[in-house]
Amino acid sequence: MREARFDVVGLGNAIVDVLAHTSDAFLARHGMAKGAMTLIEADRAVEIYRLMGNVDLFPMHTQPPSDDCVCGRHIQTVLTDVFTDAQQAMEKVLAGLTVQDIEEQIEDLEESGLCEPC
Repeated sequence: MREARFDVVGLGNAIVDVLAHTSDAFLARHGMAKGAMTLIEADRAVEIYRLMGNVDLFPMHTQPPSDDCVCGRHIQTVLTDVFTDAQQAMEKVLAGLTVQDIEEQIEDLEESGLCEPC
């Protein structure tokens, strides 16, 4: 087993940071601090998304598109299916991925000599 080595200045998700609107009560119930970032495993992220309700990784328009345009009339119907499939695929991939997996991939890349130093 590898010895843990950390050079950390800040914490965030190694894959993606998500900004979402929610209540202070929701944050408190789930042990999250407002404005803070916490490194979590993918299964916890999926659990939080589900608890928040309708949180889309790929949100639609903030205002409805124009019905005067052929694209505008149909774009949401088409993209809803595309975005739903993409979100389900991403959740499936992330459900099988851990922070340790990411760390090991980074270490492998570093050891390969293909990575430029920061």
